[in-house]
Amino acid sequence: MKHELKITKDNYREVVLKRSIIICWVLLAICLVIKIFGGNFFTIVCENEKFVAFCIYFDSTFIKYVIYIGYFLLESNIFALILKPDTKLKNKRFVVYLMSCVLFWIIKVLVENNIIKISVSLFSFISMIILYLLLFMFSKKPVKSLLIILYQFAIAFVSSFIKNISFGGFMSSSALLTFIFYIDYYIVFILTYLYEKYKKGE
Repeated sequence: MKHELKITKDNYREVVLKRSIIICWVLLAICLVIKIFGGNFFTIVCENEKFVAFCIYFDSTFIKYVIYIGYFLLESNIFALILKPDTKLKNKRFVVYLMSCVLFWIIKVLVENNIIKISVSLFSFISMIILYLLLFMFSKKPVKSLLIILYQFAIAFVSSFIKNISFGGFMSSSALLTFIFYIDYYIVFILTYLYEKYKKGE
C-alpha cells in the first residue's frame, strides 16, 4: 500500500521544490501537446482579427509598459537566481542589479520609441553586452553568465520554432502576443532555476 508523503518542517522546502518541478513539466507537456495535436494553434490565435484588434487597443494604453517591465524584471530575476540560487531578495548586490535592470529597461523603451536614435540591430548587440555585464557584476561568474545569454537565445529560438512563429518579427509584436510567445520560455527558465535550487539543497 502506497503511503502519502508526510510534510514536515524539515522536508517542506524539498517537497515544494519537487512539486513545483513536476508542475512545470506538466505545463511544458501541455504546450507540446497543443503543438502536436493543435496544428497551427499559436499562429491562428496570433492572427485572429478580433484578437489582433484587441492587441492594438491594449498597446495604445499605459498597461503595455507595465506588462513589458513585468516581463523584463521576471526574466532578469530568473537569470540572476539561476546563477546564484541562494540569493536573498534583500541582498545589496541583488538590489543594485535589479535597479540597473530597470535603468536598462528605460533605455530600451526610449530606443524603441525613437527618443534615443540608434540602430535596432546595433542596440540588440549592445543589449547582449549590457546584460552580460550586469549578470557578471552580480554573480562574478563570467563563463556561466555568458552561457545564460546563449541559453536564453536557444530557448527563445526553440519556442518560436515549436509555435511556427517568426522569432525576429515576433519580438516586435504586441505585449499580449509576446506573453503568448513567452509562456513556455519562462516555464523552462523557472524549471532551470528550480533544478539549480534543488541541487543546492535549499
